[in-house]
Amino acid sequence: MHILILATAIPRFNHTISGSIDRVLATLLESFIQLGHKCSLATAFISSDSRNLDQTTLEQLSTLGIQYIGDFSKELVDINNNNIFTKLSKLRSVAFQDFEREFPCFSHPQKIVNTLEKVNADVILLFWDTWFEYLVSYMREIRIPVIGYLAKPRYAAPMARVTDEK
Repeated sequence: MHILILATAIPRFNHTISGSIDRVLATLLESFIQLGHKCSLATAFISSDSRNLDQTTLEQLSTLGIQYIGDFSKELVDINNNNIFTKLSKLRSVAFQDFEREFPCFSHPQKIVNTLEKVNADVILLFWDTWFEYLVSYMREIRIPVIGYLAKPRYAAPMARVTDEK
């Protein structure tokens, strides 16, 4: 089976970062390969993430036989960007009830989905808290199953603590 993983994490194949989401992604990729699956990986980060795949990581992916599709960060509109164009775009969305344009969003979502479709994966896996979640509504037409290996929502930890304190 060919699995396309969409992530906002960088697989770290060393054990110096134990417990990190990056190590979890690396372990997941290694496990899929060991089970005989073909894997592809695409990433997207907002500017505040300021992360990228270094040459060592790219070589490790290649050695494992994992195809790196690329980084789609430049297509991602950063909601934390306070420039005038971002503010005007937010106002336009509210004024015209343009709910198709969620934030953060990709500037050319259909183009990205078309690129991902060309990978010919059997399944698309959304890994953890990924910005690619905002493409799901555009993925309906490509007829590739989309599943999630997701984290609990960001509010889950504070809610659990409140429940425990009752």
